[in-house]
Amino acid sequence: RSWHEINRPLFFALRLENFRAEECRLLFEKGRVHISDEDFARVFAVTGGQPYLAHLAAFLIKEGHPPSTIVPVAGSPDGPFAMHLRGLLTRVEQSSSAKNALADFMAGKQFDPTELMELGILSERDGQFAFSCGAYEAFLPRLEK
Repeated sequence: RSWHEINRPLFFALRLENFRAEECRLLFEKGRVHISDEDFARVFAVTGGQPYLAHLAAFLIKEGHPPSTIVPVAGSPDGPFAMHLRGLLTRVEQSSSAKNALADFMAGKQFDPTELMELGILSERDGQFAFSCGAYEAFLPRLEK
């Protein structure tokens, strides 16, 4: 196996399903992270319940960063989720099939969603594919640029 396969971080080795809104709300409550229902809805929209992003958002809020400072820059290359987003982008760029599928998806063309779903980038809702979270939707189109 290559060096990259051996030294892959553990969170890439285990694919966790995204939290549902009620599970994410429970995470916040158990962590004593108190925000309004409106702010929670905004935070959930940008994290999509992605486990790492949801935990990071809860931590940042608990540390005094209000949702109003997190949500607008969630998909920014300098935002609070930048390390995760850059890692995901690197994974896409390393796979020509994932890169092509993402480009086709964003162009509204037919594509094979398998790899993008395995990476957690896309989810399927009512027979339609969509980005799994607002942060991915804001950040990943940068691949084309």
